[in-house]
Order: sequence, then structure tokens, then C-alpha cells
Amino acid sequence: MPKRNRIKVREVSREEYDLNFSKYHYSLFLVSEFIDSLADGKRIYYLNFVRGGEVVAKLSGLGVNKKGVVGTYLYCYAGPAIIEYSEELYNLCLEALRRWARKNKLSRVDICYYDQQHQWRCQAKGYYSRANREFVRYFDPEEESPSFTKSVRYNARKAARLNPVFGEETSERMLQKLHEMLKATHEVRNERHNGNYKAYPYESMTKEGVDRLFNSGYMKLYYLEVDGVIHCVRLAIERDKRIYGLMIGGDEFAYKNGLAHYLQYQLINKLHKEGYKYYNISVVNFGEDGLVAYKESLGCMRHKVHGAYTHFLTFPRYLLNPVMNTGRFVAGNKHLKKLIAFGYKKITGVEADI
Repeated sequence: MPKRNRIKVREVSREEYDLNFSKYHYSLFLVSEFIDSLADGKRIYYLNFVRGGEVVAKLSGLGVNKKGVVGTYLYCYAGPAIIEYSEELYNLCLEALRRWARKNKLSRVDICYYDQQHQWRCQAKGYYSRANREFVRYFDPEEESPSFTKSVRYNARKAARLNPVFGEETSERMLQKLHEMLKATHEVRNERHNGNYKAYPYESMTKEGVDRLFNSGYMKLYYLEVDGVIHCVRLAIERDKRIYGLMIGGDEFAYKNGLAHYLQYQLINKLHKEGYKYYNISVVNFGEDGLVAYKESLGCMRHKVHGAYTHFLTFPRYLLNPVMNTGRFVAGNKHLKKLIAFGYKKITGVEADI
């Protein structure tokens, strides 16, 4: 590519980043209200990708510095929002991002895949790919009402015997109920996950970050109550008739009576009626196939989504890269893989991407 047409990355103000943002194929996680709410003192990067005077992509991220020797790296919740649906453009943007990150002394680049608007596997030089699965319920305006499997309809009728009330209320009262329900969910699930279950599961997300997200206006809260008591709350983010379910919390009564499932059933019907494009019910990690069956029963389509990350870009940290490469080489041997991952974490203080 001639140098005059080479993509350049420019750090811009939030106002310039927001300009014409809806014209791009963007993830809901790249909206400035989201990244600003979760920053919690971290440096926010608002980036425009420019080619021939035209802004062809946008990306937001955080400068994250964890314990250890990894330095400050760029973390993005999804890949660039691109002006045209082009795999070539996506990879060219990532190559430009790597050059920019190295020039600006960022130790590495880590791009996740939440609500990504494409399923391309990264082919950009200097990157490695990671994958996961997202489950999306699309809405057909020609369809009179959403269709569900027999099991979902049966469970909905069963839960309906309790006369639950479904509603939307994005208020301080409901925000506090959300935190209560997330705490209750953590108490139920943490033991099953060997102490590794997180009530606030996204990078840099905390209770305070969720409160800031509420104050930004970039939040929707849906709830289910029985006999005047709220037992289940759903937190979602929404823009341009697209919605992503971040978290759902429920107490023991909700789990025993399938109220979280009933809330999803009611929410899908509501979104269909209001003309939404899709409802992304979030990722299911590999190995959690029980959740796969449940989300597909709600009419969700399974998408394999890809994130991308680099090894270290700056001296002396890039001297650790051979450790990562060795881990990839021996990935078929789980014992060696665990040993290398353990050693890497001891040195750097963070988990190894192997």
C-alpha cells in the first residue's frame, strides 16, 4: 500500500470520537459512555483511524497496568468500529494499531470480542487470535410474535403460576436491587466455580463502575417481582435498537422457580414488540455447554467471535515473548502448558495467553 494511503492512528477527544459514531459498524462496548464509566482512573484512549483524510475506523480502550512487570498495555472490549464491512480494512487497522502502540510505549495490545459486528479471525501481522461464542436473538419485523422451543414455553407457563410481574425501571432503587441480586448470585455460584466466580465479570468493572454506568444514562434495568418482592434484575446496555445483556442477578427464590428464564422470555417479547434489531445474550465460554443449549432454546444464533492480542512490543519486556511462543508450541501437552503458564504468571503477575 502506498504510504500516502497508509492508515494512521490518531488519539482524539471524546467529542471527536463520538462524531458520526453511529455510521460505523460498532460494538456496544465501544460507546464512549461505557468506556468512560469503567475507566476508574485509568487512561482512556479514544482513537480515530485515518486513511487519505477519511476516518475509516474508531476504537476506544483503557491503559491497564496490573501487578508484575507487564507495564501499561492497551485493553479494548472489542475490535475497531469500521466504516465499511471489510475484513481487509479490519486487519489493516489492527496493523496500524500495533505500530501506534509500540510508538507510544504501550507494552502490548489486548482486544476482546464483546458484541463484535463480525466473526473474522485476525490475520494482522504480530497478532494472535482468541475465540469465544456469543448468542444473539435477532428480531424479524415480519414475525407476528417471537418463537420459542417447547421447553421454554413450558417453563414460562410454570413460572407464570407465581403471577410474576415483569417491568423496566432504570432507577436508583432498581440499581441497588441489582447489586443485591448480583451479590446473591455470587453466593450461589462462587462455590460451584471453585471460588473464581466474579459478580462483575468484565475487565475493570466494579460496583462503582456500574454506578457510573447508571449515571451516564447508558444502562437499562429490567426486573421480575413476585408478591411485591423483586427477585431478579437484568442489566443491559442499548443503542440504536440493539441491546446487550451484561449481567443478570437473582436470589435463591428466583433460581428455584426459574424466574431468570421467565425474565428473558418476557424481555424477548418486549424487544420484539418494540422493533429492536437484536438482543445479544452474551458469551458462553467453551466447556459451558449447558448454557449453550439454554441460550439456543431462546432462539439465539451462535456466533464464533474472535479477539486478538499481541505479545510484548517494548524492550525489555519483549524478551519474555519466547516463553509465550514455547507455550503455544507445547499447547498439546497440558502438563507442560500449566508449568509454563505458572512460571509466566510468577514473573509477570498476569495470566498467560497460551
